[in-house]
Amino acid sequence: MSKPARDARDDPSPTRPNLDVDEVRSPSPVIDFDGLSRPSLGTRERKEESPEQAAARLQKLSGAVRTILECLGEDPDREGLLGTPDRYAKAMLFFTKGYQENVRDIVNDAIFHEGHNELERWASRNIAK
Repeated sequence: MSKPARDARDDPSPTRPNLDVDEVRSPSPVIDFDGLSRPSLGTRERKEESPEQAAARLQKLSGAVRTILECLGEDPDREGLLGTPDRYAKAMLFFTKGYQENVRDIVNDAIFHEGHNELERWASRNIAK
């Protein structure tokens, strides 16, 4: 038999020099026992912010979206884009709200240990033949 064709990119990368652990690790804690796992500083700040701080964050994000639109050559004040920066900012905060949620609060002890395994039973009947 002939050898399969190989792509040069399949070869392992050259080994990296030994780096000090502090140079490689993220500054965030490895495990956080409040259920956030590896929270960044921004996650912690957002979780603990006041309503005024949340409003300021939304305004800042909305301004950033407005800047992006301007850089793309759009007029954020035209009728079709008037609410876009605010809608986009609210959507991004909604899409990323899970970073501040505690998994234990969401699951709420809804993990059940069952005394059977249907897949195992099916496999023993159908594969072992």
